[in-house]
Amino acid sequence: MTTVTVSAITDTPRSCTVYAWCELDHTDPEIIRFAPHSHEQQITLTAGDVTQGFLLEVVKGVPRIECSLDLDEIWREPGETTDSFKSLSDVFATASTLYARFVRELTPTLKRAHDVTHELSSRDV
Repeated sequence: MTTVTVSAITDTPRSCTVYAWCELDHTDPEIIRFAPHSHEQQITLTAGDVTQGFLLEVVKGVPRIECSLDLDEIWREPGETTDSFKSLSDVFATASTLYARFVRELTPTLKRAHDVTHELSSRDV
């Protein structure tokens, strides 16, 4: 089972007016100067003996995920219950799923009224 931990920065109030989840301090002069259109959130995924940090971010409207591998050792041995390869696979599969959800949540959906759908479905084509 993979657990997800979302970082909680509580020492400074959120300053992003675009996304409630954004952890960047948009009042920081460096952020204002170099990354005014960036938004990010740190997450940590753990499965078995593997823990990995990821950064979900939106830069100029483009969602992305990134990480730097934090791994010391990946191993598996007969008779051992530890399977680092399976744990690593679970962590990255979960990260991929979270990223897909992140993109879906950021993608506006177009919806049409039910009466339009009904009208279109009752036409002879």
